[in-house]
Amino acid sequence: MMMYYLIALDGEVTEDEMKQFDEMGMAIDSLYPHMKQTFISECRKQIDKAIDPEDYYDVIQEGADYALTHIPRSKFSEITPKLLLWNLLVIAQSDHEYAEIERKFLKFTARKLDIDKSVFLEMEQTIQTLQMLDAEMKWLKTTDRPYAVIEKMVKELEERQQIIRKSIAALIA
Repeated sequence: MMMYYLIALDGEVTEDEMKQFDEMGMAIDSLYPHMKQTFISECRKQIDKAIDPEDYYDVIQEGADYALTHIPRSKFSEITPKLLLWNLLVIAQSDHEYAEIERKFLKFTARKLDIDKSVFLEMEQTIQTLQMLDAEMKWLKTTDRPYAVIEKMVKELEERQQIIRKSIAALIA
């Protein structure tokens, strides 16, 4: 539910965001395909409580607060608070537009999950670094330089990404 609330924050649920939602849902819970529509319906019911556009964020935050504190986790979806926050960061960045309202929601979630602010900031910086490395790699692969010239740079970027992924896995564990 937290993931859907996040992607609904800006009022537009994109195809990329739903793709991330589906991928993470499948990775987290084997029952996800059977529960997806229920999650979305429950979230939409909460979101529809907004009376005015300025209530939109507050209504979503209320729904997220309820989901974090009152909805029991199934035995199939035990997810640590840090992993949940990381997944939310991945979704927030999946459309390559990390909006301030998404950041506000993630900071609220980190506080609610009792995750230290330094951990949140490290996660946030890590995902932004990974995105920059991805963008640089894509750029390198589209230049008209011969692959033999850029091969060393591509390998170095891949190594950096692997080191960063290992460090975030250790942080989340």
